Amino acid sequence: MILNLALPISVHAENWTHSGPYGGNVTEIATSPSDSNIVYLGTVNRGVWKSEDGGRSWIEFNEGLPTLSLEDDEWSNGDYQAIRSLHVHPQRPEEVFTVLRTGSNDVNYLYVRRDGCSAWVEINGWEEDGRSLFDIYSPWANDQQFFASTCPDWIYYSLDACSTWIPVNSKPDMLFEDKEIQADPSNPAHLLAGNQGIIESLDSGKTWSEVNKTMEILDFVIDPDDPQHILANFNTDAMTNPLYESFGGGLNWYPYPDNDDYFTVWEVGDNMYLFSDRFFICRYYDTSYLSSDFGETWEPVFQDVNNNYTTLGELPNATSTILMGNNDGVYRSNDSGRTNRRSDDGLDNTYVPVIRVDESDPTIMYAGGYAYCRFYTGSSGHMASVTNGIWKSSDGGGSWDLIAETETCAIAVDPVQPDTVYWGGDGVFRSYDGCMTIDTLFEAFYNRVDALAIHPHRRSRLFLGAGAGGVFRSDDYGETWESMDVPWQGSNSIDDIVFHPRCPDTVYVQHYGIYRTFDGGESWELKLSGRATRSIAVDPETGKLYCVTSADVLVSEDCFETSESIKSGINNETGFWDVAVDPWQSDHVLIAADNDTLYESWDAGETWSPLPGPYHRPLDLAVGKDGAVHIGTNGYGVWTLRDHTSEVADSRRTAGVLYRWAEMTCYPTPFNSGVTVAFSLPELLPLEVKVYDVTGRCVTTLYDDLPRETPLRLFWNGQSGTKATVSSGVYFVVARSSKNIITKKIVLLR
Repeated sequence: MILNLALPISVHAENWTHSGPYGGNVTEIATSPSDSNIVYLGTVNRGVWKSEDGGRSWIEFNEGLPTLSLEDDEWSNGDYQAIRSLHVHPQRPEEVFTVLRTGSNDVNYLYVRRDGCSAWVEINGWEEDGRSLFDIYSPWANDQQFFASTCPDWIYYSLDACSTWIPVNSKPDMLFEDKEIQADPSNPAHLLAGNQGIIESLDSGKTWSEVNKTMEILDFVIDPDDPQHILANFNTDAMTNPLYESFGGGLNWYPYPDNDDYFTVWEVGDNMYLFSDRFFICRYYDTSYLSSDFGETWEPVFQDVNNNYTTLGELPNATSTILMGNNDGVYRSNDSGRTNRRSDDGLDNTYVPVIRVDESDPTIMYAGGYAYCRFYTGSSGHMASVTNGIWKSSDGGGSWDLIAETETCAIAVDPVQPDTVYWGGDGVFRSYDGCMTIDTLFEAFYNRVDALAIHPHRRSRLFLGAGAGGVFRSDDYGETWESMDVPWQGSNSIDDIVFHPRCPDTVYVQHYGIYRTFDGGESWELKLSGRATRSIAVDPETGKLYCVTSADVLVSEDCFETSESIKSGINNETGFWDVAVDPWQSDHVLIAADNDTLYESWDAGETWSPLPGPYHRPLDLAVGKDGAVHIGTNGYGVWTLRDHTSEVADSRRTAGVLYRWAEMTCYPTPFNSGVTVAFSLPELLPLEVKVYDVTGRCVTTLYDDLPRETPLRLFWNGQSGTKATVSSGVYFVVARSSKNIITKKIVLLR
């Protein structure tokens, strides 16, 4: 009844739009010493960004920095090595220095961007000694002398703002990376650095000696009123970094006194900041604290902000204005952190592995990000949480609002009541009012929640995928969950859970293969065993299944009993991340490939062609009823291609809201001799009504015509299309028009 008249459509770069969601994994903040409007920040894999309005908005500042290719690291959250540090020249604030964190080759890189230069330029000076850079330091606020620590452990200094480097004549036995060099506020020639205790120089850094060898110091600050008074956090064998203080310039150390008002044991991260008369301690995974009297009294700050891997920057000539960067983005506070607000407009470094569109209103969209990002320190790779949150757009992706800073790996929008939204990551959450209010169903689920799906006709029933933890089912809107007895193999994540459109008790779960149930989850079997599957999608009209793996594109028309490869037009070496079917033009299929390209087919996968655009590192796909294609990316937010449709799809999309039956009933059920199918229609359109078994095989056609009246009543006598008596079991009545499909389950008992 429905003809396929779709043709490929030409796409131009200007058809794509991109406006968030904004945020990212911020590693460093550097402010101009003279202009409170100029701020720089570094990120894990998106390079350097600049603000010219005091950190309220950001633009990329990466011209000339070396880039990562997908071959270097397809998992990176962007195209650049992590920014290890940023420094603004104390006398010439138009000169900015950055150190790029190493890859596995144990080499960091120093770059400078000077006034009048349109790009970053690399600086060298220690490689001929067989050493690689750790970081640079500028301990004075009015000088252009810089220091560099290298590996193997050594110190270099520069008298011309990093243009040339001179090795220090003597040094202590060890100088670890990340140990900042600071100047004694009462004697600029007296420098101190963290080591196994404090090391010092009395001649502006030309020679160094140990003050007292103790535990490794991660960070320290010098009391501006008493240079002999030092606070430092030490690296112990335990998983804590206790705070100590010295009253003799580092000669002796004492545990910092407990403060029962906030905590009984000081445990701090290696981030300590002294701005003017304000001293901040940033504690990993906990509250940060502010002292205005160098540790005599404390108050909690940035209390409603994720404090993982926090960095701070102070704006000059702006009393109490602090910028905070963390793994979610940038925050601005005008009262030293007591209150704050997001301030990362333009910083499109969000990791968006899941994106969903409201089926009835395509202007309503949700996007999620969760704890994933890779960066390097030395020869070790580390993971850091990044862009934790769920965002909502009410204008088709034109702008985004952060709903909650919750780890979000999975989102499900109720197709019948689209204001009902579920999402999960570390926990499970629900909203009945479009995320205006949030119910926390589980603060911490058994394993990370990777996938969520709502049963299309039993809205109280949900399925949840929790990686190695297995598959769970809820029959009370997510209040409680039952573990399904799935013959699990491996520990891969679960990226998709989909229902057969004709037989919604037939469910498919993607997890290193495809797990299938015909009875709503009571029993399961594994298909595509051993295949590195990454995503599945179902044709909403026929039930045809598409699956992408790390190396192939597959299609199945028999519930994955068999499958065939359909990669015509795609490089054989390409792997894939996601597959999506246009719900209004089911022959239109899209896949996201790991070669930084989208491919689309207008003939149900028979042939493929690239879908070009300025998007980058695509991960997840969604298609709205308005024809817009949306892409969630690895480090580049969400991209949208509008008006990408065909004549067939247009005729369906312009029909208005989703077509839904006023009522459809099947009675009696269970039945023996026959069942009546009755429903009313909002308008008279060509209608097709069929009966299917649990495998999706059509048993018989009850109706295929243009109704002349409503309500319409049909009868099925339990026979197939060939007049054969069918056996007892579960069957599905599927009614389909050009606007929608509805399914009802019936039970035949002989």
